[in-house]
Amino acid sequence: MSHILTLVTSDLSPKLTADHFDDVKSLCTQHNIQTIDNQIKWLDEGKSGQIRVSGNTSMVLIESLRGALEEHKIDFFILSEAFKPELLVADMESTIIPNEMLDDLGEFLRIGQQIKTITDRAMNGEIDFYQSVRQRIALLKGAKTQVLSDMRDALKPNPGAKKFVRTLKDNGVTCVLATGGFTYFSEYIAQMFGFDEHHANELGIDNTRLTGKVIDPIFGPEGKLEVMQAKAKELGIELHQCMSIGDGSNDLPMNEASGFGIGYHPKPIVKKRLKNCIIHGDFTTVLYALGFSKDTFVKT
Repeated sequence: MSHILTLVTSDLSPKLTADHFDDVKSLCTQHNIQTIDNQIKWLDEGKSGQIRVSGNTSMVLIESLRGALEEHKIDFFILSEAFKPELLVADMESTIIPNEMLDDLGEFLRIGQQIKTITDRAMNGEIDFYQSVRQRIALLKGAKTQVLSDMRDALKPNPGAKKFVRTLKDNGVTCVLATGGFTYFSEYIAQMFGFDEHHANELGIDNTRLTGKVIDPIFGPEGKLEVMQAKAKELGIELHQCMSIGDGSNDLPMNEASGFGIGYHPKPIVKKRLKNCIIHGDFTTVLYALGFSKDTFVKT
């Protein structure tokens, strides 16, 4: 099978050169991955380029490449040459936006460490996601809803995220936001970015205060995968024509099922299981992996 191997520098990287590609080719050869041709396709001179390779890629190869490129802070992606995305399903918290909204709410209410401890354990796959949602929401009982409005109005995207989504949209990709967070925030972010749909949990509210409950059913890891499956069916496409992105273990079901599953500054369990991760750079690294050059990015 032929693949496109893309290298992308970050703000902390040196200029990308042919020497970096020579090092990568050497590692690929050691793992029985052959370079189809020696020509580098430069998408952005000194920033990102691609080569064509052939063979059965493995996590052993991925770990070798990560080790070699770590000191240069260079991200890489290996993607089937035939891949063309029709659908994106994206996580929101710690992905599209830097926030974990429950953690932020906890900080505001001075119970931040209690909530963050539960969040970290859930994102690392140490406890059940659904249990963690109920535990954290229960700690918010009685809080005024005004805090939700204040926090929503202060939300900002992660670097390159808006450019990423809007460039995909401009090229005919259906974009869906799917988060274990809350509709109060996902609706706002979906409108800001131009997502076609958003799916999230609904907080229990009684007049102007939180009830400490979440409206069932809880939307979690399986829900994200089901959204991708349902939307793919609606669009008449297969899962291998979908791409997905997220940072935590609750994103793994959709990331492992899609044709291009990406870990965004991933938790250790995600980095261990996914071949494609943004470790050093921003969201535009994925646009390079898809073959976009910088001058084709939508301006935001």
